[in-house]
Amino acid sequence: MLRTGLVALSVTLACCAHGETILPLANSGFEEALAGWSVTAFPGVTCEVTEHAATGQLALHVVDNSNQKGSSVLSGAVSIEGTGAFELRGMYFPVSGSGLGMYVREYNAAGEVINSERSHLVGLGGEERRWLRFARRLYTSTEARSLRIWVHSYDAAIVEAYLD
Repeated sequence: MLRTGLVALSVTLACCAHGETILPLANSGFEEALAGWSVTAFPGVTCEVTEHAATGQLALHVVDNSNQKGSSVLSGAVSIEGTGAFELRGMYFPVSGSGLGMYVREYNAAGEVINSERSHLVGLGGEERRWLRFARRLYTSTEARSLRIWVHSYDAAIVEAYLD
């Protein structure tokens, strides 16, 4: 049976068949700062929550001034039951540069990433300095048991943006 859902930043992960179901991604809009998200710090890269939000009060602010390492912010897991059609939705506010990657990682029952080759959904960037919407569809395999959103600026990217 094909299941559908939405993954979103204010990030939304939605399921898309038989009507839309928003999957319960904890703290998807960063209103509880970084609770439920794991941040890996590198020199020249900051990922913090600020009051510059598209909705609510808070948003994730990514500043990557390093051409050696990229940002790494990983959501908590959302349980799913195998094959499904999902959509990642969110808002971003590009300040400068490009190469802020949005990924959805699929995990099997053993907790292993099973879609590393196809987890990248979209690269964000620009200098518009206004909130823009993004949405990308993804399809999960029969082995998938959970999903996690990974915000990662590419290792050589110099980029600044807000996500909500």
